[in-house]
Amino acid sequence: FKSSAKKMLPVSKAFKKVLTVTGTLKNPPKVCPHCRSSNNGAEDMIDYGSYRTVILIGQYNLQPAYLKLTKQRYLCKHCQKTTVSQTNLTKQHCTISSPLKVMILQELGKTKPIKDIAETWNVSSHTVLRQLKAYSYQYNTKPTSLPKHIAIDEFKSVKNVKAAMSCILMDNHKHIVVDVLENRTQAFLYDYFMRFSRAERLKVKTITMDMNGAFKDFLPSIFPNAVVVIDRFHIVQLVTRALNQHRIEVMNRIKSKNKPDANKFKRYWKLLLKDWNELAFYRLIHEVMDAIKEHSYDQFIHVLEESKKYRLPRKIRTAFNTLYHYRHNIQNSLTYTLSNGCVEGTNNKIKVIKRISYGYRNFYHLRSRIILSTAHHKVKNEAYRPLLFTEEDAIKKYEEEYQKQLEMQNKIAKFQ
Repeated sequence: FKSSAKKMLPVSKAFKKVLTVTGTLKNPPKVCPHCRSSNNGAEDMIDYGSYRTVILIGQYNLQPAYLKLTKQRYLCKHCQKTTVSQTNLTKQHCTISSPLKVMILQELGKTKPIKDIAETWNVSSHTVLRQLKAYSYQYNTKPTSLPKHIAIDEFKSVKNVKAAMSCILMDNHKHIVVDVLENRTQAFLYDYFMRFSRAERLKVKTITMDMNGAFKDFLPSIFPNAVVVIDRFHIVQLVTRALNQHRIEVMNRIKSKNKPDANKFKRYWKLLLKDWNELAFYRLIHEVMDAIKEHSYDQFIHVLEESKKYRLPRKIRTAFNTLYHYRHNIQNSLTYTLSNGCVEGTNNKIKVIKRISYGYRNFYHLRSRIILSTAHHKVKNEAYRPLLFTEEDAIKKYEEEYQKQLEMQNKIAKFQ
């Protein structure tokens, strides 16, 4: 091989300085691809000229690197047909090396626009898009199995999907994307999940979700052994949002009459100094958040029953009614450590991918980029945390006792 730096035209910008490497490939085939005759030497195949191709192999020192490869041509004496030496560096009739295609796929897994990836590796945007399509059609197939712990959430994908929202499924223990579905309607999800065998669906133990009424009773009918776990963040978000909405209503109502007090509601919204009867709902909201923090279902139910004794504002009453409707699923939320944090983080990454690309028209292109973005995620064999809060508390208690024993041993060693 010989290398040189000179000006070449087969790049995105003419007269751009590039690095070229020249080489010769002589790789006689063992069998003629046309007549399947064995090649045992000159009596079967002979040299018959050469074929020259230019292959983009990447970049070096921010310069495009090309390989000028001269391939030896061979003539079969049996069928009088020619063949060319083959190499694993690139596919037949392709001028982009296979390692470069792998690098483009790795770049697609990051939050980068397709145009920037094309400029980085000195290819066209259509070439990058073709690699995304190839990954989508060849490697990005539908899953054949389901995880034991599923996390599900909806997100806004593209305009050309039939439903308003799409759906994402994740393994809640390993925090990896299982699949991205273009539709979140019950009919679509039923057809999707029923293609799995009953034995596979019986393996699912938990389904973590937000307080979506469409999923609450529908998904347990598909997964008989699964319990629904409501994400604890959405529980706290529900009551705090109701409190904030009521605060804004009061602030807007007194803005024209008493602007200084309205400004106090706006600035010191945490310091609500009212009579005890009016302060009851504020106390109840914080008791709900304390119950979630302490993982106490008995305290949570006690607060819901206590709230029935008071005449609460409309927004607050609606929030407490919603919590009472989901009380059985919230019991699972205070038993299992599972949450929708991994799904919410992936949804945020989806928004970044859409924003840097100024949106997507094709759902399957977006789906491929979402799965590519998590394909290189290091998967842990063990869970990120214990499944139950009782197990987690026992581990913490053991670690605290072990730490106390170490401190006691250190103190005894100092006295000795």
